Amino acid sequence: MSDLTPSPAMRHKVPRSSRNHSLTQLRSVAAVNGIKWIIDAFELFTRSAGTWILIALFLGFMFYAWILLTFFSMLLGLSTPLSIAGSIITSILIGGLMLGCNTQRQDHALTFSHLFAGFDRHGGALSAVGLFYWLGTVAIFLTVFSIVIQTGHGQVPALAAGGDVNPLAHMQTEFLSTLLLALAATIPMLMAACLAPALVVLGHRTAFQAMGLSFKACLVNILPILLWAVVTLVLLLIGLMTLGIALIVIGPVLLISMFTAYQDIFSSP
Repeated sequence: MSDLTPSPAMRHKVPRSSRNHSLTQLRSVAAVNGIKWIIDAFELFTRSAGTWILIALFLGFMFYAWILLTFFSMLLGLSTPLSIAGSIITSILIGGLMLGCNTQRQDHALTFSHLFAGFDRHGGALSAVGLFYWLGTVAIFLTVFSIVIQTGHGQVPALAAGGDVNPLAHMQTEFLSTLLLALAATIPMLMAACLAPALVVLGHRTAFQAMGLSFKACLVNILPILLWAVVTLVLLLIGLMTLGIALIVIGPVLLISMFTAYQDIFSSP
């Protein structure tokens, strides 16, 4: 029996694997659980608040650096490769944080290195999730804009000839409405991506399987997902009202809530 006892270095891996294989049964949960995910996430946050705040500050720095890089990449014509890289890296980082959340759930300490754990473990599948999300989102945007352009071709000159409508104002309105329509059309991609990193690193699914399960989970639990989304938007608005200061707490809590949602939806009944 002694040869079956894990070494101290491996003890954190064994319970994770055995427990993750049971977290594959999709179930429907109550609508109010959308709030419970955030409450449970805050409880996990308080266990390692200092580490989570450090991670949040680092991610904030990365976000602003990415905005700066995006500006220069547009000038150099490299915006597409950068956006693909951003989507892939985001997926990998979230996967690492899901591993960190699982470590906390097992009463182990969260470390800053968990942020990069996805690069060492499941990096290929997480990269595929990020790539599939980028491809799907771009395809939806291009489709929506192409349909609007084709159906609306010639309307602006006709309106301009009538003299009753400002062509520039009309074009701005059309662009904004098309953008909102495209954003709404990407909701299925968000549904496919929100739980996918957790399903990859904790449920041991391929990228395609994880995104399919994530979409199905969100569809089956559409009411708690909608409630979670509304609360998330409110918290983000609060964070912005504090000039971003509150986001060092709100940001990690919302990230952790992806893990608590996964645990709730895919836990054994």
